[in-house]
Order: sequence, then C-alpha cells, then structure tokens
Amino acid sequence: MFINTLRSEWTKLRSTASFWWTTALVFVVSLSITGLTAALVSPQDPAAAGAGAGNQEFYVEADPAMGALITPQTAIFPYLMFGMAVVLIQAIMVVTTEYRFGLTSGNFLATPKRWPVVVAKLVLYGFIGALIALVFTVAAYVLTNTLLAEEIQDTFTPFEDEAGQRLLWVLPLVTVVAIMFVQGIGWLVRQTAGTVAITIILLLGFDQLLRVIPDVGAEIARAMPFLNMNAFIQNMPYENTDWPVWSSLAVFAAWAIVAWVAGLVVTLRRDA
Repeated sequence: MFINTLRSEWTKLRSTASFWWTTALVFVVSLSITGLTAALVSPQDPAAAGAGAGNQEFYVEADPAMGALITPQTAIFPYLMFGMAVVLIQAIMVVTTEYRFGLTSGNFLATPKRWPVVVAKLVLYGFIGALIALVFTVAAYVLTNTLLAEEIQDTFTPFEDEAGQRLLWVLPLVTVVAIMFVQGIGWLVRQTAGTVAITIILLLGFDQLLRVIPDVGAEIARAMPFLNMNAFIQNMPYENTDWPVWSSLAVFAAWAIVAWVAGLVVTLRRDA
C-alpha cells in the first residue's frame, strides 16, 4: 500500500507544471548569483589598486599566495538565501495545496489509513529536496571553478578540501530536516499562506530577533531551529557549549521531529 501511495504522490507532483518551473528557478537564480560572485573575484591588481579614487572598476581582490576569497561556503550561499526558501515552499505546497482545492478527503478515502499519505509526502519530497541540494552544490562548485580567474583557480578546490566535501552531504541533510519541519507545520496549519509566512519569517532571522528580549532572549534564541541549522552548516556546535558539532543538528532535528509528529497526530485525529 505504501509503495502505491508513494507512486500516486509522485504522479501528482510530476504532472504539475509549477513543480518543474520552480525547481528550475532554484537553479537559475541561485547559480546565477554564484556565477556572478565567482566572476567578480579577480587576482590582486597592483596597478588598479593604486589608481586612486578615479578608478571606477569594482572587483573582489584575491591574492593567490593567501588563497582565494571565495570558499565552498560562498559558493553555496545563494542556495541558503534563495534556493532553500523555494524548496521549502514546494514542500509545504505538497501538503497544503490539497486542502486548498478540497482534494484531501478523496486522498484519505483512497488511503483509509492516513499515515501512509503523510509519510509518503515526506519521503518523496525529502528525497527530491536532498537531490536538488546535492546537484546544486556540485554545480555551484563546478561553475565557481570555471568562472574564477585562471590565476586563482588552484585556490578553490572544494572536491578535495574537507570543508567542501562536508557540504556535499550537509546541505542535502539539512534540507531534508527542514522539509520535515515545514511539512509538520503544514499539516498543523493546513493553509499555504500561513505556513509559508511562518517559514519565511524563520528563514529571515526571527531566531536572532529574539535576542533583544531582556535576560532570557539569548537563551531562547540559541535553542531556535534555523539558528542551529545555520550553525551546523557552518560546522559549529550548539551555541556557547563545547559539545560536538552534531549538537546543533540535534536541536534542529528535534524541532523538525516534534513539528512533524504533531502534524501527523493531528491529521490522524481530525476530520479531513
């Protein structure tokens, strides 16, 4: 039954044109920013640097002896700022669009046990999201290395550097956890605009905004989901601790699991 449910979810998704267009948007916009950033990184030019205020050429300087200013983190940054938001909105709409058009009742009628539907949506789009993140990371590395000035191409070796290799699995992993989190919210809210609003607010730095609360703000902020997601991507542990780096992922995953399980429980108990 679960395999059939998974196949039906994939059929619905792949037959929707907006899925393909928005997926293309992730790559086109994010890779365009990555490519532009790489193209603007230039070797240090003493003549231009000494031209004074009259020099109108703007570029990012990099000294081959010191290493390029662009890093694997820089290459994938556009995905974190734009691409991930689109992926998460897609993940939300996999859940909430059926409520919008009144298709949920028929979906649950075809699958009397509701939990396979909830799990299938997570498994399907979790896999797709991870694949998008992996393909983007590889493409960003290749594009960056291609567009860097020849003199400094040797300083950008993400497929050989530990930091670059780490991002090849970290970005897909955090994408899957984030998808679990937002789909959980989607099952709870059952409305696209509300779920997207919550997600965008969190992505835009609501976690950091909590720090302005006197006395307890910093403690609350450091336990928030997306702050810990970013910490794990940056290879940092849970804030103000000597714990392993995985601690920040554990906090983020805890939020995701709680949200998703709550969404599952509510979906099983209420009317479609």
